Amino acid sequence: MLDAESLALMRDIIPRHAPTPDMSPAEARAMALALGRLLQGEPVPMEVEERAPEAAAGHAIPLRLYRPSSTTGGWLLWIHGGGFTTGGLDTHDTLCRRLAHLSRQTVISVDYRLAPEHRYPAALDDCETILDWLFDEATGLGLDVSRGAIGGSSAGGNLAAALALRHRDKAGPRLRRQILVYPCVDATMASDSFARHAAGYQLTSAMMAQYLDYYCGPADRRDPFLSPLFAPSLADLPPAEVILAELDPLVDEGVAYARRLREVGVATRTTLFDGVMHGFFAQAGALTKARAAQELACHALRHEFG
Repeated sequence: MLDAESLALMRDIIPRHAPTPDMSPAEARAMALALGRLLQGEPVPMEVEERAPEAAAGHAIPLRLYRPSSTTGGWLLWIHGGGFTTGGLDTHDTLCRRLAHLSRQTVISVDYRLAPEHRYPAALDDCETILDWLFDEATGLGLDVSRGAIGGSSAGGNLAAALALRHRDKAGPRLRRQILVYPCVDATMASDSFARHAAGYQLTSAMMAQYLDYYCGPADRRDPFLSPLFAPSLADLPPAEVILAELDPLVDEGVAYARRLREVGVATRTTLFDGVMHGFFAQAGALTKARAAQELACHALRHEFG
């Protein structure tokens, strides 16, 4: 059952502002921007720097660096959600400001290419380009190369988990932590929660199916970099903070992924917020549990980086 604050959102705000399966990608992106601005709360003033590193394929990848007034040199590459088809620097601006302020670390937001115009693995490739760039340019950016973390929510959680897998097998600096907020880690949509929470809780199973159709195209949905739950091994990944919503089609796969991480010795803390739905993490302007979840994620960074 939805808690009182979430129920009020579902009755009054979400029906008027949330994307729906019948919308075109352009319409859904406009609605996502409006909803984000409405529910994320007041933006925290801080230094914000914009960059646009160039990918090997020749396109620029815009990003923003959010620098709190005091930091230990730690940093978080935050990958936004939006079903792989919506979202960007503006939709998650307030959230990234809050994460930087609460964690006291620099937060980097990446504007990866969206589906259906750019299918898998375009978004993942863009995020990998930016992560490599951050490690290469850390000193000039005022970042500590040894204090890097990665995180994301929903589709961004998918990209963060997949990128952690890709980065694990590279030589060079290691990621110190991953923060996965209701991550999409099984593109086969096989878990029971897709039936249990199919409708009525902001993200519907029909919406998720459409998002994945846009993103996956003809790709094998058990590809580990598309569905990290199917990776042959999750050993040697960074310690994980996994934050889940009870009333979410993705909750069971998030639980399963956290369990697999623990089984191979990856230090993992799973927190399930009851009475809330997919998307709650970014809605700190309306939901008490969103503020608690953000504080939990940022406490993990403060603990890791000092």
